[in-house]
Amino acid sequence: MKKNPFRFYGVFLLVFALLFAACSPKPAAEESAASAQTESAVGVSDSGQEESSDLTAEPGEQAEETVSSGGQSTGASKAENSSWAASSKTSSAAVSSQPSGQTSALGSALKCYIGGRTEVLKIGAEHFLPAVAYRSAEGQLKDTMFDSFIFLPTPDWVYDYGDHPVDGGAAPYKKSDWLKYITNYHYGANGGNMGALDSAVGTAKQALGKSNYKPGVFLSLFTPATRVTDWGETEGRNLDLSKLEDQKAAVKWMVDEHIRQFKEKNYQNIKINGFYWFNEYMNFKDQSVDIAKYITDYIRSLGYITIWSPFYNASGYGQWKTYGFDLATMQANYFNFDTPNAGGEERLIAVANARNTYALGVEIEMENEQTLSITTTKKYLKAGVDYGYINGFNVYYFGAPKTIFNICGSKSAYSRSLYDDTYKFLKKTLKASDIGFK
Repeated sequence: MKKNPFRFYGVFLLVFALLFAACSPKPAAEESAASAQTESAVGVSDSGQEESSDLTAEPGEQAEETVSSGGQSTGASKAENSSWAASSKTSSAAVSSQPSGQTSALGSALKCYIGGRTEVLKIGAEHFLPAVAYRSAEGQLKDTMFDSFIFLPTPDWVYDYGDHPVDGGAAPYKKSDWLKYITNYHYGANGGNMGALDSAVGTAKQALGKSNYKPGVFLSLFTPATRVTDWGETEGRNLDLSKLEDQKAAVKWMVDEHIRQFKEKNYQNIKINGFYWFNEYMNFKDQSVDIAKYITDYIRSLGYITIWSPFYNASGYGQWKTYGFDLATMQANYFNFDTPNAGGEERLIAVANARNTYALGVEIEMENEQTLSITTTKKYLKAGVDYGYINGFNVYYFGAPKTIFNICGSKSAYSRSLYDDTYKFLKKTLKASDIGFK
């Protein structure tokens, strides 16, 4: 079976996470939550980073600890778990993963891959439209769909897969490289991908009669490559990324440049919700924690939020709030294909359990448009109804907006039914009995 190209490059990153799990010092609070990771099975996440298998207990069944697939306790504290001991596998009793305030209105974010190292992936307005607005089988736009969109590159843009475990394999990009990414991948010829989304939302607003409808975007941030000592100039000095303060300055520049270019386009139909931390695990060997805390504080000072979606059982997932993230989800990496990251259906229980313990949302994933993948994604949705994560903020990995476009217009009734199920899930009206399986 054909493997998803977004995951292909991740195989090369396995050695990095092995080193991090085995050798990296961890804060005391995190050490217990991650203690089972180095002895667990290895896989690869959405961004191609290594993962480990872990907790599979039914939500609500364990008040004091969660247990790995090998029977080893993760060591989560009684205080952490007892506060969620009343959680149940029914949606009515589930704990919301959304904090109060600015983030409470957000329900969903669709990952939109916009290119890799060799090319920009051009997404047309017509491809965005069925993700922006629900299109009936008769072709009419009936309602809104996803309320936010994450713009991100494929992993081969971010990593160089060389022997650089200290900075997680980050490609040695300079300021000029980050500038090209921001400019060309978002705002290229004919309005680029961001312009296509704005156009699609404009069409949806007119069709739905929702003049005030304005979904948001999340823009990706990357950890700097510490071996770059001549990154470029900002704040009146040339940055040396081996220094923590210069790493912070570089990431701050990226935030500011993202905002500057977005505002320069004067979009009428979309807004910036905030930023997406691309790295899917917290690297305790470099200075990622310090950078994350610094930049999330800065982003909040500007009125935006930062979201994170670590891979299954990634280092640091249980401490996401301490790093400054405003919302977080965890990937189950449940797939039925011959890929290094494949995990079983029991992981849907595991992520629901993690949600109840750590107030995480869930990343709902679809590997491709084959029947088996459609079935797997339907199981994600059913688990969301059964275990309650339908009620919180979730991230959606459906390959690209073109996948939504394809299943919406599919001649296969089964593929089309996933589009309809997803719409109901987004609107929190889906019932388990609504979901048909082959």
